[in-house]
Amino acid sequence: MNLKEFESYLDQNIHHFTELSDRIWDYAEIMYKEYKSVEEQKSLLTNFGFKIYEIPDMETAFYAEYGDEGPIIGFLGEYDALQGLSQIADSFVKEENPKSSFGHGCGHNLIGAGSIAAAVAVKEYLIQNKQSGKVRYYGCPAEEGGSGKVYMIHRGVFDNVDVCLSWHPGSANVIFNNTLANVHINLDFKGKKAHASANPTEGKSAYEGVEFANIGIAYLRGHLMPGARVDFAVSDAGGEAPNIVPDFASSNVLLRSPDLVDLKQMAGRIEDIAKGAAMMSGTTVDIEYGGACANFIPNSTLDDLMIQGMNKYLSNDFTNEELEYAKKYQEVLGLSHMPQPIMTQMLPMKTTPLGGSTDVADISWVVPTAQVVIAAYALGSPMHNWVITAQGKSSIAHKAILTAGKVLGSVAIDLFENLELLEKVKEDYRNKLNGRSYESLIPSDQKPKSYRRD
Repeated sequence: MNLKEFESYLDQNIHHFTELSDRIWDYAEIMYKEYKSVEEQKSLLTNFGFKIYEIPDMETAFYAEYGDEGPIIGFLGEYDALQGLSQIADSFVKEENPKSSFGHGCGHNLIGAGSIAAAVAVKEYLIQNKQSGKVRYYGCPAEEGGSGKVYMIHRGVFDNVDVCLSWHPGSANVIFNNTLANVHINLDFKGKKAHASANPTEGKSAYEGVEFANIGIAYLRGHLMPGARVDFAVSDAGGEAPNIVPDFASSNVLLRSPDLVDLKQMAGRIEDIAKGAAMMSGTTVDIEYGGACANFIPNSTLDDLMIQGMNKYLSNDFTNEELEYAKKYQEVLGLSHMPQPIMTQMLPMKTTPLGGSTDVADISWVVPTAQVVIAAYALGSPMHNWVITAQGKSSIAHKAILTAGKVLGSVAIDLFENLELLEKVKEDYRNKLNGRSYESLIPSDQKPKSYRRD
């Protein structure tokens, strides 16, 4: 099989992967509850000859493998939806889907489909060319706040992988390798109830503990490194009765930083502030770490390969109907001034960190990793928005799956065929780490959970 035949194989089989994506869009399952979505992916991979491996303590995580001795290249997939983003497909008005209160407002239904397409096509390439090597697909849950990949790292499933490749749908085409480290910290204050007027001296207000902590955190903002952020929300104010001193109150703190080491120092400051707040209010505080992500370790060699693949396979054959479809969403968003309905060219790489975070970045600390954003929606469509959910089953989104399969697959083929290039990728990885090692703020013995409280 040559590269043209590899491309043709994907063209002929793409319906398997677009149909998979649409089914996962329909299920719209939230973090750590993606049971149907996982079974759909496992079933398709099994049908294509992959062996499925379960991961301890993670019901909705798995990896699938095909091949023999040689380099191991992994493709990353996701499938969790978002709360509050239920939406009717292809509707140009905000219209909740009566079948679910969740929706794929970040396009994770597409990610797994595109990565599986790449894995299946590369597997076929290895078979027909009698090429040694292993292809892996990683089914990764709970990217949206649950740090699923961190727990997978703790369980050793990436220990012997040579390279990991990933993609994400968006409204632009760009290398995605510059994200912020983050961590969610829950502060639970416990005090003593009392009548606020008749017996106030006996009361110890947990809500005062939250307030003192929030004041301290607000002042901490003036002492953060450039690019770092701290935000908080009172998740439990202690009740609604003003004549009762509350014995429980809780705050959820979110830290972000361009650097994982700095993030750990920030987290230490938050712990000190929380303990001080407890002392001032006469309460106690339980400090619990929730979701956490590292900053991305970029790999220039892999990024260059991704760019080459994008320049070769980026779709620009959109029909008039698809262009009009995208224009309508731009009109809905007040973006009729955009230069084009759908982006068909690559943007230059960003040199400053993006505002967001992803647990794909954690993998980049333990395995050379690259990720690219591929246009699947009307240009300007904001992520985590109902318009993303609405466009998630369109033919434009389906074309992005095909592009992802070809781009990621062609990069993997280059690495399987050129071991010197693979070694260059690893050398780049070692140089970027510069002696640093990965250590998540999530304890390695902690079981998967969401920072959100049910």
